[in-house]
Amino acid sequence: MSFWHKNLRNKPDVELMLLLRKGRKEAFSILYERYADKLVSFFYRMLNKDNEKAQDFMHDLFVKIIENPASFDTGKRFDTWIFHIAYNMCKNEYRKMTVRDEYRDRQIYKLPYSEESVKNKIDQQKFSEELNESLGSLDEKHRTVFILRYQQDLSLKEIAGILDCPEGTVKSRLFKAIKVLSEKLIVFDPKVN
Repeated sequence: MSFWHKNLRNKPDVELMLLLRKGRKEAFSILYERYADKLVSFFYRMLNKDNEKAQDFMHDLFVKIIENPASFDTGKRFDTWIFHIAYNMCKNEYRKMTVRDEYRDRQIYKLPYSEESVKNKIDQQKFSEELNESLGSLDEKHRTVFILRYQQDLSLKEIAGILDCPEGTVKSRLFKAIKVLSEKLIVFDPKVN
């Protein structure tokens, strides 16, 4: 690791983007290290759990950044800005699909297991699988707010910035997403079993 790379490691994202504008490629490397995994995770969940597509989208996003670092508005938070771009890339991908309903139809949902087998097999892995399936049944806007809030750990304000909508709208969508998911995942509630 070079001296400059080590020195830049503690710099805020905004400063790294300013350095990238000046041609400092090591600033890009640090931003890539900070955000690549988070973006792959986001794209994976948003793009039908297609890991190859998630990787491609993440790389495409970083290519856009390195080709045009001046597009970043230094008055904004970098993480909000980059997830806004990621979200827009997903929206564009949905538009490219021949029929949007085809995407929803490809999500095959299984009926919950028998009550007895659920009681015997409740573990974190199973819950995670069921949660991912249930997330797939949500429409795009409700799935997006849930993923950004609970899987990317973003604040309501950050999500509102990414989606370019009021915080109240984010709260409303999040409430509905949680309500639908809690109904679908009720078999995992120990009070019910």
